[in-house]
Amino acid sequence: PRSHLVAYCDSYSVGNRLIFPSTTLPTLEVDSGFTLSAGTFDLSASSGAVSFGSGGVSIAGGGLTITDGGLTLSAGNFDASGSTGTFATSTGANTLNGNVAVSNTNTFTVGAAGSAGASTLYGNLVVGATGTGNGATS
Repeated sequence: PRSHLVAYCDSYSVGNRLIFPSTTLPTLEVDSGFTLSAGTFDLSASSGAVSFGSGGVSIAGGGLTITDGGLTLSAGNFDASGSTGTFATSTGANTLNGNVAVSNTNTFTVGAAGSAGASTLYGNLVVGATGTGNGATS
């Protein structure tokens, strides 16, 4: 069965807007843009997934909180370099699968004085000397 929706066009009072006599809508398909200028866009009553096309998603304020299901990046890069904030991980085990570099004069600290856990390094260890042009020893 087909369904339909009635909307009234208000082009007089506040500009071209559609006014719906009900807050319940059947399936809605938008061909060219959707703007929510005030209020809340709430999908919490739905058990369905939210999908986005290739246009990307921007979150301008309030941050992003994921309470269930996790976050998976299946392509592209995770880049937080534009932020001066911190990056914290969970208390569970964390695995870095690729090479890791600490840039410029930034430091790498394990634990705190008097309360650090053991550090285990496998493979060759190369320690560089301080100063410009100084070589490394192994």
